[in-house]
Amino acid sequence: MAKEKKSFIAYADWLETFEECSDEEAGKLVKHLFRYVNDLNPEAPDRLTKMLFLAIKRALKSDLKKYEAIKEKRSEAGKASAEKRKQEATNPTSVESVKQTSTNPTVNDTVNGNVTVTVNDNEIKETPFDIFWKAYDYNVGLRQAQNEWHTITKEMPSEIPKILIHVPKYVLSKPDKQFRKKPENYLKDRAWNDEVVIDSTKPKPNNGRPTMASPIL
Repeated sequence: MAKEKKSFIAYADWLETFEECSDEEAGKLVKHLFRYVNDLNPEAPDRLTKMLFLAIKRALKSDLKKYEAIKEKRSEAGKASAEKRKQEATNPTSVESVKQTSTNPTVNDTVNGNVTVTVNDNEIKETPFDIFWKAYDYNVGLRQAQNEWHTITKEMPSEIPKILIHVPKYVLSKPDKQFRKKPENYLKDRAWNDEVVIDSTKPKPNNGRPTMASPIL
């Protein structure tokens, strides 16, 4: 957040993310959000919070770039106005028009003094699929997974937040990648609708070593 900025925009569609969380998970996410916008440089309390916050963080960064672009344009406009008044005071019969240009981002003035801002967002490149792919952490079948994601985005866009919330839990429930579905199959099977059970008492794999058997009497 900008140092002097005292507010931020919260989007209505974030509700889907919070609704899919338990009260405890939502509370952690909210606290992490407010620490972030207050420049406390917080560390996420757990992996799930970190994953859920990625999409929110992208929106906040995009809004900040727009805010800084508008602020810069207003500063330039103020300097141009001061220069114009100075020139008029020096030579009242000759008024020179002052044109201000901005290379990045692109800013256009309207007649009424309003500002239309188009931001060339070169820094924020993560898409929802990128977030999914990074969280799933099983790098096989990228193209097939992208095709399935495209289908879901086109036919069931409201499912995307559910996927991004479910994946971290699914990954935690299957820390050994060989027991996870391939990413394309996870999406094809609509596995984000399955209940996730994380069994902390589950024994670790024995890496192929034979188990002890009872003697045959």
